[in-house]
Amino acid sequence: SLCTIWTANSVKKVFRESVPAKNSSTSLKLYAGRNEYVAGQLVIRANGKKLSNVTVTVSDLISQNGNTIESKHFSLYRVSYVFLAAHNKYYPDPLPPLTQPLTIQPHENQPVWVSTTIPKETIPGLYTGSITVTFDDSRKKKVPFHLTVWNFTLPDKPILRTLFSFGSADPRFEGVERGSEEHLAMTVRYYEYLLERRISPSGLPYPIDSLSAAKYLSDPRLSSFRLPGSFWKHPKRMISYLEKNGWLSKAILRIIDEPKTIKRYDDIRLYGEALRKLHPDLKQLVCFNTQANVGGRTFWELAGNSVQIWCPVICQFSSPKVRAEAARRAQKGDEIWSYVCCDISPYPNFLIDGADVETRITFWMLWKYRITGFLYWGVASWKQGDPWIHPANQPGHPNRYGGGVLLYPGKPAGIKGPVGCIRLENIRDGIEDYQYLHLFAKMAGTRDAPEKQVGKIVKTLTNYSHDPSELENVRNEIGRLLSRWSIRKK
Repeated sequence: SLCTIWTANSVKKVFRESVPAKNSSTSLKLYAGRNEYVAGQLVIRANGKKLSNVTVTVSDLISQNGNTIESKHFSLYRVSYVFLAAHNKYYPDPLPPLTQPLTIQPHENQPVWVSTTIPKETIPGLYTGSITVTFDDSRKKKVPFHLTVWNFTLPDKPILRTLFSFGSADPRFEGVERGSEEHLAMTVRYYEYLLERRISPSGLPYPIDSLSAAKYLSDPRLSSFRLPGSFWKHPKRMISYLEKNGWLSKAILRIIDEPKTIKRYDDIRLYGEALRKLHPDLKQLVCFNTQANVGGRTFWELAGNSVQIWCPVICQFSSPKVRAEAARRAQKGDEIWSYVCCDISPYPNFLIDGADVETRITFWMLWKYRITGFLYWGVASWKQGDPWIHPANQPGHPNRYGGGVLLYPGKPAGIKGPVGCIRLENIRDGIEDYQYLHLFAKMAGTRDAPEKQVGKIVKTLTNYSHDPSELENVRNEIGRLLSRWSIRKK
């Protein structure tokens, strides 16, 4: 036949040369609560001949009661590939908006990313429709599309606090001049793109006391922001302004990173004292990537009471001592965060060539280990050049693909950026999974309620399921429970 069409979930990496698994589905089935993002992949494989003028369209989806989710609520993206020299292979990652028609080479796949955020007013139920693939000889293939909307709504306000830095985000790759009006417009687009994904960008795109910044500071989706250097010019005035508007709890002081010397710990204590004098609710966040460094003392002992947001790298939580101290600090009101970076295998990371489930399952681990915040060091850290060509963007680490790169510049794809990627969409899914676990615990009345479900896919930080459908099945099991509970409550 002309082509083979199948579907895959949003966690699965579909390579250009992947063949459909024996049990692969020929219909797209998605499940979500209201105000939740959900996505799946439609894979079109050219069999013997090149396919030209291929177009993909989504119909309205209609429930048995005649309720409709209009096709305008669905977005289509082209799964694109970047070449990883260490593997001598193209890997799926960037997700530019789908420009049609498509051309597909013989014996190659073109996955199309089909996504939506379920409108808050959607009436729960099973919605059905189809995705139509049209070829240049007017032949069509219809793929059944089923979307189950559950009877609960995810809040705008994320349960997991986040702080993601931009990194260098060199405007040259977007074809704009640093400091220009276009550069500011680009920064705002990137900022809003992250906010839409329930991620709090580290720095505000406007001066903290401007009306433009106030819009973001009031946004419930923003959980955290980093206090800018200008804070120290008039700290009392700034604190008064933030407190009056109810934004102080979102403010984070982050200056010292991964301290390794007594001098750096002295600095942490100095900042801690300065903050305590200014306001009891101001919090200093510090990342720690080693456990005991100076004179055999742990970072907990060295930083004392000067840190209110402790952010050890994820590997640290494999130590029972770290977990016990983290629990003790949380008990007294400190926040426990974590982060991933560098080469921390066999621990999970956000790299392009990581295991399919790695990015998303990280957030299940955060829940399991009672971690309530997450930091990432760079989403557009394009240090080696255009990441479409140089996906390893850390100088000195030519094989660390995608570290610090979760956004691609849009210019090479013919749009005003940014272009997201499969890993970033999986981060958003992971943040929403964390919300599921929180809702489950809340409805059951105990923090340990989801333990059994989480345990099915996460045993430890290095022993976890690598099967994308297993992760989806556990998440769907929780979704169905939440939906049933919500109906009972009413």
